Amino acid sequence: MSKPLRVSLAIALALLAASLGYWLTQKHTASETTEEATTSPADPGAAVISESTIRHSPGGRTAWQVRIDQMQLESGATSVAAQGVREALIYDPSGKPMIRMTADKVSGNTRSRDLEVTGNVRAVSPDGAVFDTNIIKWVQTDQKLACPGLVTMRNQDTVVRANACDFYVSQDLVKAAGKVQMTVGSNTLLGTGLTYNTKTQDFALGRVQAIFNPETVRDSLAR
Repeated sequence: MSKPLRVSLAIALALLAASLGYWLTQKHTASETTEEATTSPADPGAAVISESTIRHSPGGRTAWQVRIDQMQLESGATSVAAQGVREALIYDPSGKPMIRMTADKVSGNTRSRDLEVTGNVRAVSPDGAVFDTNIIKWVQTDQKLACPGLVTMRNQDTVVRANACDFYVSQDLVKAAGKVQMTVGSNTLLGTGLTYNTKTQDFALGRVQAIFNPETVRDSLAR
C-alpha cells in the first residue's frame, strides 16, 4: 500500500471515529435532557422559603420583621407574600417594637414599607390595646393601622365594635367614622364618629344613645 493511500485511510478512519463519538455523545445528552424534562417540574419562577424570618431594615434600621411558616418571593419583585404568620413586628424610629400582629397571611412591599395581614388578624399596641379583625393594613407614611372591615378593639375595661377604624399608633388615637358600639364596664354607648385615646382612654362620640346596665344605675342611685 502506497504512503498517500495509507495517509488518506488514516484520515478517513479518524473522521469516522470522531463522527461516531459525537453522535453517541449527542444521543446520551438528549436522553438525559428528555428524562430530566419528564421527571422535573417546571420552574415556577419564585423562591419558596420555609420557617423563616423576613426583616426589612432600610438604612440599617429595622422597620418591620415577620416570622412565618412559608414565604414566596417573586423573582425581581419588591413584594413578598407569606403563609402562617407566627408574629409580625412593626418598629418605631428608635428601634423598639410598637405593634405585634398574628394572622394567616402577610404581604408586604419593601419599597413603601407597607404591610397587609389577612385572616384571623390580631394586633396589639404598646399600651395593650387589642384589635381583632380579618384584615389590617400598615401604612408606613401615616404610621397607622387601617382596619377596613368589622373590627373589635379591647383596651382594659373598654370594648369598641366598629364597621371600620384607623389606629394612629404614634398618637395613640383610634378613629372610626361610621357606626360604633362602645362598652365601658357594663354600660354601652351607641353612636357615630368615635375618637378614642388608648393611653388616656379619653373619647369623643357623636349622636350618642346610652344603654346603661340597670343594676349599675340602681347601685349609683342607692349611694
